[in-house]
Amino acid sequence: MFFINKISLDTIPLTQDEKDLLLFHDSSQFLIKNDFVDKLLKLKKDYWITCNCNKNALLVICSLNHNIYIRSKKISDHHPDCFFARNQAKFSKDIIKSAKYNKIKKFRLYSNVTNITSSDQDLEHKQSKSYSLSKLGQILYTIIDDADINTIIPKQQKSIITQLTDITRAFQDPEKKIYRHILIGKFYRYVLTQNYLEKSKETLVKAEKWFPASVKPFLLFSSIATSVKSHSFTTKKAQPTYQVVNEISLPSPRINLVKSAPYFVLTAAILDSENNIILKDAFAMPIFSEKLLIPVESNYERTILKIILKVSSNYTDVYIHKPLFDTITDDNKRFRPDFVITIAAKHIFIEVLGTNDREYLRHKNDLASIFANHCDDYICVKAYSLQSEYNSFIEKLNSSIKRFSN
Repeated sequence: MFFINKISLDTIPLTQDEKDLLLFHDSSQFLIKNDFVDKLLKLKKDYWITCNCNKNALLVICSLNHNIYIRSKKISDHHPDCFFARNQAKFSKDIIKSAKYNKIKKFRLYSNVTNITSSDQDLEHKQSKSYSLSKLGQILYTIIDDADINTIIPKQQKSIITQLTDITRAFQDPEKKIYRHILIGKFYRYVLTQNYLEKSKETLVKAEKWFPASVKPFLLFSSIATSVKSHSFTTKKAQPTYQVVNEISLPSPRINLVKSAPYFVLTAAILDSENNIILKDAFAMPIFSEKLLIPVESNYERTILKIILKVSSNYTDVYIHKPLFDTITDDNKRFRPDFVITIAAKHIFIEVLGTNDREYLRHKNDLASIFANHCDDYICVKAYSLQSEYNSFIEKLNSSIKRFSN
């Protein structure tokens, strides 16, 4: 069975797991199923699927309300006993449940002139520490995830321009709204500069005339920051420093501001009482580098990701993913590995240990028992003692990837 391009007729073979899902609806490995749903959503516009009953029989990929439906293009082309001659297959993601920490759907930040507020309670992070993510942070995480910035193919890394363009496209999604008909994409600016900030004042002045009375207009700007302090950040472009009224929020209070640079910063600008444009709030997300915007949660993670990229570059069809949202199991346990390496539909979970604190390690052990049911291999690395762990980590990583790539 193949995906076949509707115009060029180029083909992409289905993996055995994907064939099993299509023909036998085997969903025992839910991570594989979720990846398959994502793949179908991406290919449905340009590809059909060839049926196994007849090479000329085609299957159409349809979607409705995030569900995928696979149906026959022409029933008479199928063998009479073929499943698709009489039925259609339905797929949907079934591992993500309603959670305290999830992608947001409403992109409204301000009510009148109040500060950014989040109805979210303290959110348990990896079952080992608690923090609350600001609404601005939730917006950025949702955009980064939708733009697939948190996934890397080592041999096909995107340029910085492509990454920034993908982020802009994610903001342009017509489903992302500030309020009813007001699209968030119209109020996002590609990059922050002082000149662009001043020119944007007119946009906010006009918006205040037609925005609902209950909603304060705002503009979002993004930038790559070389340093972040509590109320300011410095960008690489001409090294200007921008002041922020409220304290800049971070993914975690444990982030070392100096060691975790560089950052991808999303900041919200509004008009103050005197109609001056000000940066009211900002969220700073540590990133791997100024050219690779995948998020990291510490300099330890950055170091481990560097090793993963180096080792993975020796193999083809390897995907490195940094999960930003928790997965909820059927028994309501939450997990989010630091990194997921996918190769040949197999998943390797990587967990980066940042301290030898007893309570921290106990929670990590609890996570390891959860991971065991949801991945094909699990590697834990003591980043705080990397000098002694370095060789064994590379050996384990190489061995695991090589095992699944054969």
